[in-house]
Amino acid sequence: MSGTKRRYRAVWAYPWDLVDRGPAACLEEIAQLGFTAVSVAAVYHSVQAFLPRNPRRQWFTASRSHANYRPDPRRYPGLGPTKALAGEDESFGDVAAAVEAAGLELTAWAVLTHSSLATAEPRLAIRPLGGASQPGLLCPANPAVAEYVVALARELDERFAPAALDLETIGWGALPHHPHAKVALPLGASGRYLLSLCFCETCAALAPPGLTAWVTARLKAELGGSTAAVPVEVLLAECAELASFQTAREAVVLDLVGAVAECVSARVQIAHWGEPRQAGIDLAAVAAVADRVIVLDYGMGGREPGATIADAARIAGHSRIVAGLSVCSPQTPDEAGFGRTAAVARAAGVEEISVYNASLVDRQRLEWAGTER
Repeated sequence: MSGTKRRYRAVWAYPWDLVDRGPAACLEEIAQLGFTAVSVAAVYHSVQAFLPRNPRRQWFTASRSHANYRPDPRRYPGLGPTKALAGEDESFGDVAAAVEAAGLELTAWAVLTHSSLATAEPRLAIRPLGGASQPGLLCPANPAVAEYVVALARELDERFAPAALDLETIGWGALPHHPHAKVALPLGASGRYLLSLCFCETCAALAPPGLTAWVTARLKAELGGSTAAVPVEVLLAECAELASFQTAREAVVLDLVGAVAECVSARVQIAHWGEPRQAGIDLAAVAAVADRVIVLDYGMGGREPGATIADAARIAGHSRIVAGLSVCSPQTPDEAGFGRTAAVARAAGVEEISVYNASLVDRQRLEWAGTER
């Protein structure tokens, strides 16, 4: 493409849905609505998705993670992507081939540590508080996992030449993270953070002696009500050993982001939601190494819409942040709600957006984002 560089305005989409509906027509509509890029799922987690505009099927269900192309096994001497689902092994490539003709840029969307690979390879899964391995969540500190992440990013970059990579869950996944998760006791920010800390063999080697016992006792006290929940920064100030461990976790993620950035030519975008330190993400440091951090603000976590985007802009610089906005119900009930979140992002100086999700909604909801041009 030529001419003046356009402001990044992307929409996420599932390749299997675009293929069913006809990639050319779907991409033409996306371009007409004012988007400049489409972020297409190349590697995705298990999902049960209702597809309201799909003429072939109403539901797409995958009980495991899956690539939406055929990974080259020669690129993965160890851990590699889970194979595509039957009949879906060319969907990403089919959409990628049609993107340029629509006047759009291709972003390859890859979900990394949130993966059923952790179920198949429990030795690579996170172990909260040093206990049982948790299915569906790989530990990024494990060298085999880091090697996989870099190899996957390189393959997508070299084979499909996307303008950008959206890398989701490059750090530690948050607990609870299961379709039927049950946590019935109230947890504040500190409790959620402690509950998710991984102490697998690799992570335990990063931790000062005795930290696991301290974390377990502190979490028990908060659950029992004898210690009040506090913000994560207060918790880290309370325990020097925990702060040291958090610094080591953030170094793991930063090194992994740097390794990806060094081996690809595409723009590297780290997609993140929730409490960044829980994932091992230092927003300012990651934003300085990656090209962008996409902050997903879907109305979760009890904060005011747009607040996490504004916080990230203040910490990392507004030009390094992409506002991840949702047009999906129930997180965004109406156009006014979408507009309020978008306005907060604009007021914080964040001009680039990525919208979730063209495959899950009707045209009317996608038009909400078009009105924010």
